[in-house]
Amino acid sequence: MNSKLKRFGELERLAEGEELVASRRLKECIEDVLTERTKLDQLRDYLEDYRKGDSGATSQQLDPVRWENYRRFLGRLSQTIEAQQKELDQAEARYREEADRWQASHARTETMSRLLKKFEAEQKREIAAREQKEQDDRASRSNES
Repeated sequence: MNSKLKRFGELERLAEGEELVASRRLKECIEDVLTERTKLDQLRDYLEDYRKGDSGATSQQLDPVRWENYRRFLGRLSQTIEAQQKELDQAEARYREEADRWQASHARTETMSRLLKKFEAEQKREIAAREQKEQDDRASRSNES
């Protein structure tokens, strides 16, 4: 029984280690999502501020070259925003995957912990029963003498 208890103790420690690694990865993913979201918000704010700053800019007020540059810049900024949205989407997908991994590793750790406690309690009962039997045997031998 002792070797069984020892094996489950080792398995519990391994599960705890895996859970710790998974929780670190999950934390990194959360940080990545927050970083990507901040970048996207900054780009959107910049686009909005740029449009407000040039709210009077129309094709009639700007010469054709400046108007074309303005349109190209807005187009590139919009493409950059779309690319950043994809980065955020990918970061969120990685977060969901890591969250699932962490939940699975946490469940394994909890299961191992419960099994270890069960085996420890079982071992204590067996030891107590053995000690009681030994005491009973000694008592019956001393009564026989």
